[in-house]
Amino acid sequence: MEVHSGKSFENTSDEINGTQIVQNIRQANDRDADSIANLISDAAFVHRHLDWTPLLDWINYSPFLLIENDNDTMALLACPQDPVDITWIKCFACDQHYDPAIVFKSLLEKIKSENLIKTESVFALGLQDWFIKVLVQNQFLEFQKVIVLSHEGKAKPLPPPVSALVRPMDLRDVKEVALLDKEAFESMWVISPQALKLAYLQAEHASVVELDGKIIGYELSTGNASSAHLARVAVHPHHQNKNIASNLVQNMISYFHSNNIFSITVNTQQENHSSQALYRRMGFQLTGERYPIYRLSL
Repeated sequence: MEVHSGKSFENTSDEINGTQIVQNIRQANDRDADSIANLISDAAFVHRHLDWTPLLDWINYSPFLLIENDNDTMALLACPQDPVDITWIKCFACDQHYDPAIVFKSLLEKIKSENLIKTESVFALGLQDWFIKVLVQNQFLEFQKVIVLSHEGKAKPLPPPVSALVRPMDLRDVKEVALLDKEAFESMWVISPQALKLAYLQAEHASVVELDGKIIGYELSTGNASSAHLARVAVHPHHQNKNIASNLVQNMISYFHSNNIFSITVNTQQENHSSQALYRRMGFQLTGERYPIYRLSL
């Protein structure tokens, strides 16, 4: 991923809420950290992607655009490519005095005109109603949904995968696990080795399955004092349908139960029927929560 300095773009004008203002749209840099933090804290409209990487860590990656008015940061749009062939909207924020749909359009047009995104599509997770409206007004189309399942009871014992070893994940495993992740997931859901390292460091529980000295499956879960979340589970395509994923999930559930944590959630795509079948066999049930995924073709 290419790292950019604080390059400034030309000033543009736009009509927002009936007021003509001059917008200075430019790439963020380290000196903007405080103003970005203040905007995220105070803005009426803030969308944050479910990301392992802290927002300010993206500040020197393009595009991370700011709109300024009278030297105040009024909006931002961050959507760096991570991995290099995938683009998700990491954050969009807008001051309450402006129309978020028009501000978003201005930032998006700058990205298009400067060719700041090299991928074919931009993806966005619709977590809030106002952000969904912004996406729809800017020609994003819904094409998937993420659903939430929860587990409140005991896991049903399952036979272990033959000749495979379930063990705790180690930091030295991250490189190999990243290669597995790329094989196991559709490209839009793959996470980079850097993000995977951060996910491991933030995980409460992480395990891998080894067969003949090679990692063929892994799991990462987060947790707090009262609940846990199964964040990632994957099995190499050549080793699926062999109870490997089931045993990774069972191992995770047993760990949290041993620590008196019995509420566990997991997300998956509504269209991923095999994952849903796995989780239901393990005792997970649908919660009714659904979040749309939107895509804009560039």
